[in-house]
Amino acid sequence: ELFESNIAASIGVGVAVVYAMSLGLVEIYSRIRFLADRLREHLSEIDGVTVWDKGVEKCGIVTFSIEGTDAENFQMLMREKNINIGVSKRNCALIDFDDWGVDALIRSPVHYYNTEDEIDFFAKEVRKKAASPD
Repeated sequence: ELFESNIAASIGVGVAVVYAMSLGLVEIYSRIRFLADRLREHLSEIDGVTVWDKGVEKCGIVTFSIEGTDAENFQMLMREKNINIGVSKRNCALIDFDDWGVDALIRSPVHYYNTEDEIDFFAKEVRKKAASPD
């Protein structure tokens, strides 16, 4: 109905905007870039993990796979540990997925409110899974 709205969500968005503006968009960009680079570096050091991000300027979403591990199963495993990640399937990027020969990839979005400890913890979880795939 048009007269109903989610007031709590509207207030939350307003508070988030005020917080983001107080930090500054350049600082937020730098923080996301730092955390994503940190995660990519960790992942690139793990045997059996492939980071699929391409391009010179990368965003805060780190896309990777773990050899022998189903992406959706890994997503559910991480959900049990309160780690929120996503899965992209072939229909999301037909050309790249066909070129790469993959059907699904894990997507880990970092954000400026994440800590270095959270990034490091997630990388350790990936390392554990890579050592013991499905």
